[in-house]
Amino acid sequence: MKRLIIFTPLILLTIGLAGCVHPAKKLKNLDLGMTKTDVLDHMGKPYSVRAAKVFEDEETTEIWEYWPPFLAINDQKTHVIFENERVVQWGVAGDFTTGTERNVKEYKKKKP
Repeated sequence: MKRLIIFTPLILLTIGLAGCVHPAKKLKNLDLGMTKTDVLDHMGKPYSVRAAKVFEDEETTEIWEYWPPFLAINDQKTHVIFENERVVQWGVAGDFTTGTERNVKEYKKKKP
């Protein structure tokens, strides 16, 4: 009986954490050209800002990193890349092999 009392909170915590939505599943809500605010609304707060840079011409690049939930089977991190405050790429780290376009299209919110 004592074992059940000790392990019950651990079991509930494990089930709760395993049920968290992996960031990769939220990627379907992203569109090129979204603003940082739009991404926060769809994906939530990133685990970290992986990198950021301001170029001489005042252009900016920033990479947000989302980690999978604790105990996730697939432990790949998801990145969202912004140029000049707009999404230009997203996906699993290592997916990006080419440069991005500097002219980012205007994002228009979809009607619900």
